Amino acid sequence: MTEEGLKTVLEGRRDGRLQWRSPPSGLLRVSPARFGDDGEELLFALEMHYSDLDGEIAPRPYVYRVAEGGLLPLWRGSALAWPLLDADVILGEGGRCFLCALHRGDSFLVPDPEARGTRTAAYVWNGFGFSGDGIDNIMESECEKRLDEK
Repeated sequence: MTEEGLKTVLEGRRDGRLQWRSPPSGLLRVSPARFGDDGEELLFALEMHYSDLDGEIAPRPYVYRVAEGGLLPLWRGSALAWPLLDADVILGEGGRCFLCALHRGDSFLVPDPEARGTRTAAYVWNGFGFSGDGIDNIMESECEKRLDEK
């Protein structure tokens, strides 16, 4: 898929009436998620976009708040720890969601898209973005299982 390739448009409707329409995006996955301790339901999206960070069109994580007028971006495709292959949300204890990510085996410092191997990581929402701090081995293991099922 390219930046100009297949695009998806999300629509918000109330009582059958169109309220808003998102800009077209290279949407790969969309999931509702309660990332924070406040219990607010947000929308997680995995989208294909170009980034100056790595010079590639690749999966990028996005988090949106759904509002009356449309999607309000809270996190827009910024990099996680390593180049991303796939990501999804997983429900943890207390109803809080975590981001599970399948990363390539290379790094942003020494990019090599052909590098063998992958790594799985779990991230917690910190209100501004995602952090790997405070993630226990159980959650990392759950992430590995979730991404292996796909």
